[in-house]
Amino acid sequence: MSEWCNNQKKSNNNVRQLLQERIEKVSPRRELNTKETKRLSKLEGIAKIHNMDLHIVNISTGAAVRSIPTWAAYCSSKAAAKIFLDCLGDEEEHVQFEHIDPGVLNTAMQNEVRKSEIETGDGNRYFSNLKETGGLLEPAIAAHKIINTLIGKKIL
Repeated sequence: MSEWCNNQKKSNNNVRQLLQERIEKVSPRRELNTKETKRLSKLEGIAKIHNMDLHIVNISTGAAVRSIPTWAAYCSSKAAAKIFLDCLGDEEEHVQFEHIDPGVLNTAMQNEVRKSEIETGDGNRYFSNLKETGGLLEPAIAAHKIINTLIGKKIL
């Protein structure tokens, strides 16, 4: 138990290193790629120079906060990612995570989901009904919504 407590109290202001350590514990084969590392390093440097907080935006999904029948793995992984980032933000004084759920988007993934509903005879047809009733957002509209949210929260 004391080892766990010591690990929880670990003080490290290097966000990139913290993320990498946590990722390695969960999935040893997953590493921050070169682009991710460069972006985080640049952001850390800019934030430090200007004595600012680092805001990281997680484009999330409603599946992180509500269940979808037959989607247990997807929903739980999204919820885990959200709470993981919240914990990391609570541990790091100058790092804040913003979670934005833009809604259900009309993407290639949605096409596959709707095909699967038809092929498996899923009586729910939730996503097919969203498409038929105009309930799916186009990605460009979602991007506009995300930008407006960030501007409204004075993150951009």
